[in-house]
Parts: sequence; C-alpha cells; structure tokens
Amino acid sequence: MNGKENMTVKVTINTPEYLDSTGSPENIQFTRIEIQVLKFIFKHFRNRYNARQMARILSLNHAHVNKLCSSMAQKNLLLKEEIGNSIYYKFDYDNELALNFME
Repeated sequence: MNGKENMTVKVTINTPEYLDSTGSPENIQFTRIEIQVLKFIFKHFRNRYNARQMARILSLNHAHVNKLCSSMAQKNLLLKEEIGNSIYYKFDYDNELALNFME
C-alpha cells in the first residue's frame, strides 16, 4: 500500500444535526476513496449507479464501494434507491450538508 490509500480528509460541518453536545461543529473524516466515489456520483448526476458499476468504472473493490456508499447514505450524502435486488445510489442534491461538502 502506498501512503495515498490511507489519506483522510477532515470536514467541519456546522449544521445543527452535526453539532456535538457542547454546540461545537463536528469533524467528520472521509477517505480518499469516499471522496472519489462522491465526486463521481456528483459529476454523473443524470445517471444512477450501483456499487458494482461504480467499482468497475473507478477500478475499486466492489465490496468496499458498497460499504462506503451505504455509510455515506447513512450520513445523508447519498440517496439509496432499491430497484429489484439492486441498490442504486445518487447524490442528494436537496440536502444542504451534501452540497456544502462538495464546495
């Protein structure tokens, strides 16, 4: 592994749902791969992708991408849509937090 794979980025979020018990903004960390997946979904807003499709396009492990997408959906950065047995993800453009993250 090279050093870039473990790189994380701290993001400070000032929205009410991400304030800690003292009222201070919470720092949320994202890995380089999470940011890569978010940017991909943000840029390809007209399409929806499942984790396996994104992994193939981005040359990443599909199980890892699936876990990351599920995690980012819980953080309200992505929307999760179940169609049949497949789960598709798209960027949540209605969420102010998600849009602030992409700035």
